[in-house]
Amino acid sequence: MSAGRIYDKIDDVSFAEVKFIANDSVIAKVLTQEEIEELLKAHENDEFNLEDE
Repeated sequence: MSAGRIYDKIDDVSFAEVKFIANDSVIAKVLTQEEIEELLKAHENDEFNLEDE
Protein backbone atom coordinates (compact mmCIF):
# COMPACT_ATOMS: atom_id res chain seq x y z
CA MET A 1 0.00 0.00 0.00
CA SER A 2 1.05 3.57 -0.46
CA ALA A 3 1.70 5.74 2.60
CA GLY A 4 -1.54 7.66 1.97
CA ARG A 5 -3.67 4.52 2.03
CA ILE A 6 -1.93 3.26 5.17
CA TYR A 7 -2.44 6.63 6.89
CA ASP A 8 -6.21 6.26 6.49
CA LYS A 9 -6.23 2.80 8.10
CA ILE A 10 -4.22 3.38 11.30
CA ASP A 11 -5.19 4.92 14.64
CA ASP A 12 -3.60 7.97 16.26
CA VAL A 13 -0.87 5.72 17.65
CA SER A 14 0.33 2.60 15.86
CA PHE A 15 3.40 0.41 15.82
CA ALA A 16 5.20 -1.19 12.92
CA GLU A 17 7.87 -3.85 12.58
CA VAL A 18 10.62 -2.74 10.21
CA LYS A 19 11.44 -5.50 7.73
CA PHE A 20 13.88 -3.82 5.32
CA ILE A 21 15.75 -0.52 4.98
CA ALA A 22 17.21 0.42 1.61
CA ASN A 23 18.64 3.86 0.89
CA ASP A 24 15.79 6.24 1.76
CA SER A 25 12.97 3.63 1.88
CA VAL A 26 11.62 1.54 4.71
CA ILE A 27 9.38 -1.50 4.34
CA ALA A 28 7.47 -2.24 7.52
CA LYS A 29 4.49 -4.23 8.71
CA VAL A 30 1.87 -2.25 10.64
CA LEU A 31 1.03 -4.34 13.70
CA THR A 32 -2.45 -5.18 14.93
CA GLN A 33 -3.35 -4.73 18.60
CA GLU A 34 -3.11 -8.50 19.07
CA GLU A 35 0.42 -8.58 17.60
CA ILE A 36 1.50 -5.72 19.88
CA GLU A 37 0.14 -7.56 22.94
CA GLU A 38 2.01 -10.75 21.91
CA LEU A 39 5.27 -8.81 21.58
CA LEU A 40 4.78 -7.19 24.98
CA LYS A 41 4.16 -10.58 26.60
CA ALA A 42 7.22 -12.08 24.93
CA HIS A 43 9.41 -9.24 26.20
CA GLU A 44 7.83 -8.49 29.59
CA ASN A 45 11.10 -9.32 31.38
CA ASP A 46 13.22 -7.10 29.14
CA GLU A 47 14.84 -3.99 30.62
CA PHE A 48 13.12 -1.76 28.02
CA ASN A 49 9.36 -2.14 27.91
CA LEU A 50 6.89 -0.02 25.93
CA GLU A 51 4.33 -0.16 28.76
CA ASP A 52 6.72 1.83 31.00
CA GLU A 53 6.43 4.94 28.81
